[in-house]
Amino acid sequence: VKYLLDSALDKYDKSQDEFGFSGFDHMVWHYGSTEEYEKGARDTAERFRRPVETVNQDLFMGTTEVLIEKFRKAEDMGVDTMIIFVRPTGDVKLAKENLSRFRDEVISQL
Repeated sequence: VKYLLDSALDKYDKSQDEFGFSGFDHMVWHYGSTEEYEKGARDTAERFRRPVETVNQDLFMGTTEVLIEKFRKAEDMGVDTMIIFVRPTGDVKLAKENLSRFRDEVISQL
């Protein structure tokens, strides 16, 4: 994506600093262990009929360390705002727990 943006910026003699890039991913899965992450990736790959490698690369799912790396990559590409939906959200209590853990373990490291 960055190469597409860079060529457009060059074409119109603009710089990245003149724009705010945003990203939206409706699904962020924050797993507590590598085993849970691998199972989630396999299940998602099967559901969407995509290779596991593609799911791991393209989706915001992973352990704390994996998600931190993915969010930093997005930031390096110029994304400065994201609207996310931390999953799973089976009920209000679970959603609150997942969001708090995501804040404490991932967001606090960015």
